[in-house]
Amino acid sequence: MTREILCISKNIKEIHYEYEDKVEAKAAPPPTNESAAASPAVVAAPVAVAVSSAQAEFGSIPDKAEEMPLGELGAALQLSYSGAIGKDMSALISRLPGSKMPGRFATGIRSGGQVVPRFRRAGVWRGAAGAAGGSAGGAIINLEEFKKFQQSQDAFVSQQLEVLLQYLKQDSRDGYRLHDYKHADYMRVQDELDSIQKEHGENYLKGIQPVFDPLKARHFDFAWNWVQQTALEMFFDIIYGRLKTVDRDITAKCLVIMNRANPALLDYMQYYLNHTDASKGERYRLAK
Repeated sequence: MTREILCISKNIKEIHYEYEDKVEAKAAPPPTNESAAASPAVVAAPVAVAVSSAQAEFGSIPDKAEEMPLGELGAALQLSYSGAIGKDMSALISRLPGSKMPGRFATGIRSGGQVVPRFRRAGVWRGAAGAAGGSAGGAIINLEEFKKFQQSQDAFVSQQLEVLLQYLKQDSRDGYRLHDYKHADYMRVQDELDSIQKEHGENYLKGIQPVFDPLKARHFDFAWNWVQQTALEMFFDIIYGRLKTVDRDITAKCLVIMNRANPALLDYMQYYLNHTDASKGERYRLAK
């Protein structure tokens, strides 16, 4: 076996197996006795080679395989064939790139290896599809027919909503009735305000408006306010005779007053003590 180097630009037909039809040979002269005797040996040689190649490829072949039809031979070989490529076929495939392909062609033959991947043609297809879609003109419709179609669709949707509301035992006009009632109430109040303004004037209405603002309200929930409240309660409890004995609660209140005392509390209680008349009784003198 010899290796033949082919050129892609010159030997296109040989690379792609594009051979021209051969001219039919002239009729051979009738065989003589010597040639007739030698022909069985010549025919038997290719048959023996094919049988040996099949045996090397499939492992075992039935007896007299050369005399069996191809259909029966294939069915018989299928029973013992494992599906893997044999030694003989592997050798032929390995020699194929070197003998029939260009010099730089060394890619192994595999399933679909010579097929162009689809993603390479995706860009070409997208470009062609986009150009075709952009070049196409828009659909031409009649504006009046389109508006009629929209109105029919809106009417159909309204009918469907009415059916669903009837199934739910609701009335679609409840919202309109509530709006009419609120509007009538609003107009009644507005008429009353207009009559009052007409009778008393605009300055009167502005003068009777509330001036309270929640943001301006003062809150006295603080420790210095509660200590004044506690001290004042103990002062009047002494005057009115409710505080007679000193127990743990009274001691706890005194400690709270001492801990929260400040100059404002001292001035506050000093004012009450200065205005207490000790001549009114023993409790006043005790409180002072």
